[in-house]
Parts: sequence; C-alpha cells; structure tokens
Amino acid sequence: MRENISIQVGKCGIKFGHEFWKQIASEHSIDPNCRKIYSKLAIKNEDIQNFFNETLSGVWTPRTILFDLDPREVRNLKNGNYSKFYPDD
Repeated sequence: MRENISIQVGKCGIKFGHEFWKQIASEHSIDPNCRKIYSKLAIKNEDIQNFFNETLSGVWTPRTILFDLDPREVRNLKNGNYSKFYPDD
C-alpha cells in the first residue's frame, strides 16, 4: 500500500491544498466532520488509507502538513467548515 502526504506552504499552497482535500474527501465519502459516509452510491474506497489516517474513534484526517509564517491562514481553516480536517497535533 502506498501512502501520500501533502505539504501545503504559504497562503496559496494552503488554499489550493484545502480545495484538493475537499475534493479527495468527497471522492472517498468523507464528510466535513471527518466521518465516513456509508451509502449505496459510495465509490469503492479501498485506497482511502493512501490519503487519510483513521483514528481510534473513527475520524479520518488528511495526511498533510500546513506551513505558513503568518498563522492567519491556518487559523482560518481551523475555524471553517472543515476545521476537523486539521487537528492541532
């Protein structure tokens, strides 16, 4: 199994990367609360662990590193609809 990680640097990188993660989450049936959506129409998700880590509580978080010298962009993500995508650790 392959594992991918993204590194999002600067304002543009963080915004672009956020849109990427929203799309990947949608394709793998993960909602903004980082929970898996199970439905008959869900795409086959055998490769979900290539992009996301699953916690013991069943929460899926993206394999990503956010970096910006100005903390406002990261703070904006953590206060938005997809805030659970970016845990503090």
